[in-house]
This record gives sequence, structure tokens and C-alpha cells, in this order.
Amino acid sequence: MKKQEVLDIIEQLPDEIDGEQLMHELYLKAKLDQAEAAVAKEDVVSHEEAVKRSREWFIK
Repeated sequence: MKKQEVLDIIEQLPDEIDGEQLMHELYLKAKLDQAEAAVAKEDVVSHEEAVKRSREWFIK
């Protein structure tokens, strides 16, 4: 994540926030960036495959 992205997030937040809220916003941005990178690399599982895998958990 680039510094400007962090500053943009901070700019959108209310004037008064606690550190936990700030950390949550930064964590969320990092996870979204990670997910977008996985999609770009086609390193994802289809919905159908996710359903199939989750059914297997309950069968065992």
C-alpha cells in the first residue's frame, strides 16, 4: 500500500477516531488489495468449487 493511499483513507475518516478504527480501515484496504491481486492472477476459487469444498467438510 502506498503512502498516498493511506492518506486518502485518513482523509475520508471522521475528525475523531480511535486507533482501533484506523487500524481496521487500513487492514480492510490491505485485504481488499490482496484479494484484487489474487483475482488479477486468477488465483481464486469459483463459487461452485467453494460450495463443493464446504460440503466435503460436513460429510467427513
